[in-house]
Amino acid sequence: MRRAFASLSNPLGVAARRCRVVADAHVFAACLQLYVSNRGHNSLTHFRVGNDGALDRKGTTPVGGIPRDFTIVDPFVIVGNQDGGKLVVFKMDETTGSLTAVGEPVACSWPATLLAVQP
Repeated sequence: MRRAFASLSNPLGVAARRCRVVADAHVFAACLQLYVSNRGHNSLTHFRVGNDGALDRKGTTPVGGIPRDFTIVDPFVIVGNQDGGKLVVFKMDETTGSLTAVGEPVACSWPATLLAVQP
């Protein structure tokens, strides 16, 4: 399964050996988007999920380090980068699913698992 995701999530034109591991995948149901983290290429790739379940690759966003984990807190995607010990926040466009960096990365000693807690 990881190999299938790695093959699917490789950014267009990037050799497979540069995108070695898919670390995490999340579906954001509100806008039918699938986000997959790419270690080696250090990015998130997002797909539109069709009504039939088919995936349409929409784009790839650099995350500034090796993505260890990420979580979605509508309308934000928070990425924990393991190599630099940083959290990077992106705002998700709720129509297209594209990601835009928000603010500066925040230091975090080891962002191994991110969990959003709603009050």
